[in-house]
Amino acid sequence: MSYPYTFFRPDQIEKLRLRVAKILSEKRMKHVLGVEQMAFRLGLLFFWGDDESMNILSAAALLHDVTKEYSVAEQLNIMKN
Repeated sequence: MSYPYTFFRPDQIEKLRLRVAKILSEKRMKHVLGVEQMAFRLGLLFFWGDDESMNILSAAALLHDVTKEYSVAEQLNIMKN
């Protein structure tokens, strides 16, 4: 698949992984890394050779629970800003 611009480079994915690890509990981070692994495995089936799509899958997996441990008030504040 071709995108008009680059979403995530591998070095950005690593930085994102480290940043998310600072936000989440150890238990939640373990779950998120498991989701990233599964996304990678599924990506190999559907996007073989498409590094851009694979990086997007990794980013989505890493971010999918990033506010899970926030209070409702914190989540609403993020949406407002």
